[in-house]
Amino acid sequence: MAAEASSSRAPKRTRSENDSESDTFNIVRSPELWFPTGDIIIRATSEATASPRTRTLYKVHKDILALHCTAFADIFGGPQAAFEGVSEQDEGAPVMDLTDAEEDVAAFLKALYFPTETHSHSKASNPYLNGRDWKLIPPSYHGILRLATKYVAQGIRKVIIEALLLEWPTELSEWDKLRTVQRTRIPFSSQSYPMPGTPVTLLHY
Repeated sequence: MAAEASSSRAPKRTRSENDSESDTFNIVRSPELWFPTGDIIIRATSEATASPRTRTLYKVHKDILALHCTAFADIFGGPQAAFEGVSEQDEGAPVMDLTDAEEDVAAFLKALYFPTETHSHSKASNPYLNGRDWKLIPPSYHGILRLATKYVAQGIRKVIIEALLLEWPTELSEWDKLRTVQRTRIPFSSQSYPMPGTPVTLLHY
């Protein structure tokens, strides 16, 4: 059986009645997040309604996860012999199942390992501060913020919240600047402007 992360901050995957050994899954290794030097394999399963169902494997590093996420630091901070003793093994690395949506896990791990895209929406890229192209927050930010909150990844959570505040300023003067940039630089379309539902959806994270 794979290890299941246990933390008061971040409850993890438990087997459900529908997740039996007889289920058939397509097993896929992430092409971007399978590192030969990795010492833990994160396994994420697609939604039960998906057909065929997929289990994606990410061979990553405990030190990287622990560095960014307090919840993982707590999990890996205990006796590793005990942790690995209850873990399913794959290529010599323990396997940990996560209950989170497969696409959220992928986006979150990419944000940790490849932060350039995430940071491109930060204050340094604000269009009316430095003239760079306007970039709307991508849908993947929803999943990243969910997992950053769940696993207590304060650094990446701060970056995303800052990006949200740039897209939806709380000060009227900043809002006016933003709207001026949008009107003068961006052709109007449904894809060009921040959607009002975005901050509302993310309020509870």
